[in-house]
Amino acid sequence: MWGNVLFLVASTLLIPRVSCAVYDYVIVGGGNGGLVVASRLSEDPNVNVLVLEAGSEAEDLPEVFIPGFIGKGQSFKSLTWAYQTLPQKNLDNRTLVVDAGKALGGSTISELTVPPLISRDS
Repeated sequence: MWGNVLFLVASTLLIPRVSCAVYDYVIVGGGNGGLVVASRLSEDPNVNVLVLEAGSEAEDLPEVFIPGFIGKGQSFKSLTWAYQTLPQKNLDNRTLVVDAGKALGGSTISELTVPPLISRDS
């Protein structure tokens, strides 16, 4: 499926891994959307696709693939862009942090899409 797709992530950009000099498509962003587009484009064996991702590859981090590790380890620190908002007038001038995944896989690597568990009071 990924035979004609080259992934370049920030941690490997200095390593020469270029398999061909010309690409038919360059996908900027290795989140879910970018990876789906790359996957669909790579279904044509005559097409070469390059995926560029600013973050790192987080595949080997346990908090990425073990359920229940939400908020643990590196994924909530260095694998998020952690955008900070401007002071919000209607929130007593507080600022908020908006997490967005900074790794191959996008926000799904930090399990930000998993709703928190809510306990029922008896």
